[in-house]
Amino acid sequence: MNLEPARPTPSVGALAPSAAPLTLVELPAPLATPEAFLAAATGPDGTLDTALLYAPPTGPALAGVGIAATLTAGPTFTADARALLAALAVTGAATPRFVGALPFAPDAQAGPEWDALGAGRFILPRWLYRTDGTRATVTIAARTGDAHARAALAPVLTRLAAAPTAPAHRPARAQVTDDDAAGFRARVCAILELVAAGRLAKAVAARRVRLLLAAPLAPAALLGQLAKTQPGCTRFALLSSGVCFLGATPELLVRRRGLTVETEALAGSIAVSAAGHAAQLALSEKDLREHAHVVGALAAALAPRCTALDVAATPHVRTLPGLAHLATAITGRLAAPAHIVDLALALHPTPATSGVPAAAALELVARTEPWRGLYAGPFGWFDADGDGEFVVALRSGRFCEREAELYAGAGIVAGSDPDREFDETTLKLGALLGALEGVLDGELERA
Repeated sequence: MNLEPARPTPSVGALAPSAAPLTLVELPAPLATPEAFLAAATGPDGTLDTALLYAPPTGPALAGVGIAATLTAGPTFTADARALLAALAVTGAATPRFVGALPFAPDAQAGPEWDALGAGRFILPRWLYRTDGTRATVTIAARTGDAHARAALAPVLTRLAAAPTAPAHRPARAQVTDDDAAGFRARVCAILELVAAGRLAKAVAARRVRLLLAAPLAPAALLGQLAKTQPGCTRFALLSSGVCFLGATPELLVRRRGLTVETEALAGSIAVSAAGHAAQLALSEKDLREHAHVVGALAAALAPRCTALDVAATPHVRTLPGLAHLATAITGRLAAPAHIVDLALALHPTPATSGVPAAAALELVARTEPWRGLYAGPFGWFDADGDGEFVVALRSGRFCEREAELYAGAGIVAGSDPDREFDETTLKLGALLGALEGVLDGELERA
């Protein structure tokens, strides 16, 4: 496993020789949503120091609270992971799962606003709630002989059993204070000039919208609203020291189960309000060209690792609220076991979030959008066997106290129109803005 960013970060998580080993115990839990578990674990003052969530549209959902151990991206990640996992004492069916995120560009200076979330880390939660919609469990990770973990969890499970529905929210108003509309259009025009000059075939331009909230927002409430408004997407969240990064993305980066590996190319978009949108998208030369870049890059990255690779011959149209996308499924059989984090790093960033050629596109992003942070980076989980799943952290935002930044992007190729690309990002931003309006006391205001 190679997790060496250009800016090495200290490695955390290997157990000190004198530390008591971590014991994992799995207990039955009330059936609820992962957002409800986070709400039940929130303190009476509305605070929740460290929490995370990963909830795909199908398959088990995870919600974690607290930190039992942390693995940080860096040159000693592999050794730390092995040492920590070897030191775990597992009781019964308990399975250790680390959940976390990697930044879009590990060597980019994203600014101090991202510091609380770390420059790429994975957390073994103190409590990990897991539900497949029919049953639920909670895994406690605690030091041997520590009876406080169960005692502290008991009232959380009591509250969860009493109110397993959507979490309550704090009413608040929100105002858009800065919309990067002019900057986005300028970046699109600059990319089109580079494309015309033959220096780029494609580049992704991202847009940032800043909000001011009348009061801090409960992340669990917003995530619960996203579950209603974005049912075909994976909800994700990482909360640390009052800063929360969350969203609902349609894009799978990679999934591994044993020797089976799956990914999906998702690029090329159209508003579902357009008449005959599916037929238009399937026949759009511009969107098919943009999509082909992503399919080719994913297949090229996986092929050397696989004994067999199945790439769908033609893309299908995947329709989501507000937007439809061209999608191509790719499935392979690994020649040898490969850790899911290795696979995620081999695929990231795809042309769906960076561009072609990759080096030139990434240099452009670093120069013109140094604020991406965790936006468009890999977000997911892995277990002790190296199995797991990662998505691309799109349609997302960073929340801190009364401030928020929301992000969305669009792929620019020959034939792109700045106004249409702006409209596409507006639709993508609408996924989070629409959910936000659903938990506000009043409408979203423009400054």
